[in-house]
Amino acid sequence: MSKFDDFFSVVLDGAQTVGGQAARNFLLQATVDSQAFKAQAEADLERWSAEVNSGQLDQDDFASLLRGQLSEATLAALLKAGVAAQQAGVMRDKVVNLAIDSAFKILL
Repeated sequence: MSKFDDFFSVVLDGAQTVGGQAARNFLLQATVDSQAFKAQAEADLERWSAEVNSGQLDQDDFASLLRGQLSEATLAALLKAGVAAQQAGVMRDKVVNLAIDSAFKILL
């Protein structure tokens, strides 16, 4: 195997490790966040539905509350997208640093 083969092997293996860990972390956080949102939304919808059925809340108020909840979910998703973009930048930096370090160790 040539030095270049060694270099690319180290960089590709490292990128796979870094990317895999980032993906696992993202999936875990998305799962936790989704479950928390579902639990809160379910409780809110149950309470609001009961209030509409008992006359404590009218349909317009119910719709407004539901729109607010969906807007909150949208904002949370946008925030998570921003965090994911930042984490992708960190992942990119790790791979670039790995490539530079490996080039110095293997190629020079």
